[in-house]
Amino acid sequence: MLGLIDAADFLKILKNLGYSFYTGVPCSIFKNLLVEIEQDNSIKYISAANEGAALAIAAGGYLSGKKTCVLVQNQGLGNMAEPLTSLSLTYDIPCLILMSGRGYKIEDEPQHMVMGKVMLPILNAMEIPHAEVPKTLKELETVLFNLDKLANEKRKPVVLVINKGDVAGSKTSLVQSKYPMSRKQAIELLSNHRSIKDMLIVSTTGKISRELFLQYDSPNNFYMQGSMGHAISIALGLALNKPNKKIIVFDGDGAVLMHMGSLSTIGYYKPKNIIHIVLDNEAHGSTGNQATTSSTTDFATVARGCGYSNYYVARDQKQLAGYLEDCSSKHGPSLLHVKINLEDEKLPRITTKYSTRETADIFKNTVVKS
Repeated sequence: MLGLIDAADFLKILKNLGYSFYTGVPCSIFKNLLVEIEQDNSIKYISAANEGAALAIAAGGYLSGKKTCVLVQNQGLGNMAEPLTSLSLTYDIPCLILMSGRGYKIEDEPQHMVMGKVMLPILNAMEIPHAEVPKTLKELETVLFNLDKLANEKRKPVVLVINKGDVAGSKTSLVQSKYPMSRKQAIELLSNHRSIKDMLIVSTTGKISRELFLQYDSPNNFYMQGSMGHAISIALGLALNKPNKKIIVFDGDGAVLMHMGSLSTIGYYKPKNIIHIVLDNEAHGSTGNQATTSSTTDFATVARGCGYSNYYVARDQKQLAGYLEDCSSKHGPSLLHVKINLEDEKLPRITTKYSTRETADIFKNTVVKS
């Protein structure tokens, strides 16, 4: 869908209003605007681990004398609720929040529909002023001017909701592929492992779940849609209650970064039956391949520091096969950090076959009987 406002013109308005410090977590709805922001050398953009952290980064920017802008998917409003109430609204720290409207006006995937309905009531309950992207550039200038004025006069956050199709652009992300193995090849190898049929699988939200669904659809699979960063915690609940079943987690770099503290929880409780596989393409693949910060993060070293029993880094299929065989024969928890490239293809959504309730019920039935 073509956007009504060109991303370059949108950013020009923000810069004219003095916004020079940007942070956030990407969403496909505003990917065109985010590309413009990332590639503009006159301003700074910080890729945050999660939406709450983005708000705190913006608070630091404000306390440094900068006007700050936070870009988030509305699904992340839950992650933002605590710092919104106890930081921004308590210390009277303003910022402009550009928030996507997933599931708000247009039918969307089920994980977005609940937040789409409650987004504005939540903002209203917090008394946070908000508006939506209008139809013309001139109207957008007025809307942003008014929000900016409110933010500074009231000393509080304000929100501009961006809906699907609001913003157009032609630039693409500059993130480059550096590794020989694709996500497809990695999941194909993993799903062909000799003991996979005896394992329970939890796969993270986005393209990893969709790739698994395409290549190895099984009642043993719990396909996460939404709840980014929580796949390993679901696996922990399974592992502690099903100690005789091997649990394998297909995770992503952006998801692990979002809630990395969960690795400490895993290391503390040391479930012997978890294999935690992190497929790392150094990007948010589902939202436009914006860079994560994983290029400077060694997840195997982090796992070691958190108390995992085994930890590996695989950069090609041969290494992946060998390390998978090794950790499958050992007591865990084990983490296998798999570097993959950005090669991509169109993938089917899980909801073409299963509702989210069916996904849960089928998996639970398998687990209870195992």
